[in-house]
Amino acid sequence: MSIDFNTQVAGFDFETQGTEGEFALQPFRVLDKKAWVSAVAWTRGERTLGKLFPTPESHRPVLEAIIKENLYVCGWNVAFDAAWLIALGHEDLVFQIRWLDAMLLWKHWVVAPEGDDVPAAKRKSYSLEAAMHEFFPDEAGFKEFKNFQTQDPAELQQLLFRCKEDTRFAVRLAEWFWSNLTDEQRQAALIEAQCIPQVAKTYVMGIKSSAELAEALKFKLISDGEDAKAKLLALCPGTEFIEKMTPSQLKKLKAAHPEIDYVNLASPAQLATLLFETWGLPVQGVSKKTQAPSTDKYTLYELAFIDPRAKMLKEVREAKGNCTKYAEGTLKSLEYNGDGCVRPGARIFSTYCVPGDVEVFTRAGWVRLDMWGGGEIMQVHPHTRKMQFLSAECYAGPEESEWVRVKHSRLECDFTLGHTVPYLSQKSYNWMTMKASALSMRRVHIPLAGEVTNLSGSLTSVQMQVLAMFQADGYISRSTKAPSYKFTFVKSRKVERARRLLGLAGVEYREYVRKAYPERVEISIGTKQVPQWWRPEYKFLGPWVLDTTPIGLRDFVLELEQWDGSTHVDGGFRYASSIHSNVEWAATAAHLVGFRANIFGDKKNCHISFEIPVATIKPDKHVQKVECLQQTYCATTVTGFWLARSNGRIFVTGNSSRMTYSSSQKKKGDKDLGTTAV
Repeated sequence: MSIDFNTQVAGFDFETQGTEGEFALQPFRVLDKKAWVSAVAWTRGERTLGKLFPTPESHRPVLEAIIKENLYVCGWNVAFDAAWLIALGHEDLVFQIRWLDAMLLWKHWVVAPEGDDVPAAKRKSYSLEAAMHEFFPDEAGFKEFKNFQTQDPAELQQLLFRCKEDTRFAVRLAEWFWSNLTDEQRQAALIEAQCIPQVAKTYVMGIKSSAELAEALKFKLISDGEDAKAKLLALCPGTEFIEKMTPSQLKKLKAAHPEIDYVNLASPAQLATLLFETWGLPVQGVSKKTQAPSTDKYTLYELAFIDPRAKMLKEVREAKGNCTKYAEGTLKSLEYNGDGCVRPGARIFSTYCVPGDVEVFTRAGWVRLDMWGGGEIMQVHPHTRKMQFLSAECYAGPEESEWVRVKHSRLECDFTLGHTVPYLSQKSYNWMTMKASALSMRRVHIPLAGEVTNLSGSLTSVQMQVLAMFQADGYISRSTKAPSYKFTFVKSRKVERARRLLGLAGVEYREYVRKAYPERVEISIGTKQVPQWWRPEYKFLGPWVLDTTPIGLRDFVLELEQWDGSTHVDGGFRYASSIHSNVEWAATAAHLVGFRANIFGDKKNCHISFEIPVATIKPDKHVQKVECLQQTYCATTVTGFWLARSNGRIFVTGNSSRMTYSSSQKKKGDKDLGTTAV
């Protein structure tokens, strides 16, 4: 796959101004005449042209000519420039153009390793200025001119010169990056570039949002935080009497027991002291850079399962962070924009797509992406691999023809070349990510399961175990209006286990042996003895298996072996049922509690294994590139990863790029810094 940058590419750049300096970076301000284009430049081959204060109509003939010649339009952070064209009335042409973004090509070349958890100040800069200093340091002087709001004639000529140089070097850098990309990276970059018009349009239109709902959310999060703080103080001896202490007593308490009211929760050092010294909790990991005990969100997530104080501390921090980010940020954005819309910053880098027949896991079961309209799905927290039902949206992308196909006994799915695939490192099994195109280059362990945490149903562990027995060996008598249940056992092991489970569950039963069948033991639960929680529909596995706790679900999976299972050589077991949906739900439940399960071809058996739930993908054996036209879909999630199923096999995969709310548009700096998630 090649592009001739001299004949097939047109470079493009805008410089902009506004009635306020920050408005120059907000293309929607064009609509109320608070912002305008101060300079435009086009380059093709060796020729670069530019103009000061072009009229909105002057761009149309150029764009139409580009479309007619089927050229690529290339710039730096070109979604910004495309947004200005949309605001100027050229949306129809913007969506017909083939776009290239030099900044995004650079990210593909270095395979941008940073993630959301790297502080913005410490992330690698992908600005055009950074690229100039790295690749053309002797020619970077033009970037020193930064008076974008100037009206001085001489300085305007300098601004125009900068605009033309930005355009020229964006194309030169794009050509360099392109020449260093593999065919797979190039394909991923071209797929990714197709979203540029859609992203650009969001910068202009924004997303309608409700100030009333944001205020209500703010009130709730503040209340949640205060409740968690009160519970935390109650768990910390002595701190509940702080208000009544004398200054001397307070000083002694602070010296002997520096509890939560004296800790800056935003300070990793102070938080580490509280968690690991004052409370004596176990260190979960260390910071890669400082080697100090880690206090990140994943650490608190793990500690919340160990100590109730850590759980309350986590809730305090989450309430505060969510209030700032989602409630206050939305309110500030609405006030600042003044048009009832918020305008998220979009993260374009990476294309995360799969075919429509791939399924998401909802509370009602598995649903194909092309049939799913959004809602709560099972999402996976990276690093901890804990799973929760969280809200997500469906993303429907364009049709694509080039795919990476993985065909393994535990994972079978097609991915677009730029799809984010999580994997576990070879030695430490730490959480890592890669592009699907790289699956053809190296052997990786792809995670297949996690451990669900936010199930809070009514069925206890013992009740779930009884229901595992019921679906296997029970049958329902409908001789009366209300059901009664009966079990017939031959094996003494099952008789003893049934007695034990029914006893623990508090279920009264009648046991007898018929003279005609002395080898059989019958256990019956009469209509009056059937408890309310034991419903006839539980004879068949279904969404009701989620009506329990994580421990209850795990005990249910383990109990299946006792009734419809047979021990496997790897320490796991084979579960059998003549009903395919039972097998599917058993396999799903296994993946929800950290096991893995493979359904056999007859769809009446599945192997539930207790070994590490991964699929070891080998490039030469399990990966191939295929060409087939399929529409792309994905789930836009909170955590970045979700539980998927394809061709009956369950695994963890990445999600469509997220868009998050910022308090306002950019107020400082250069538009070519690029768009990133805030």
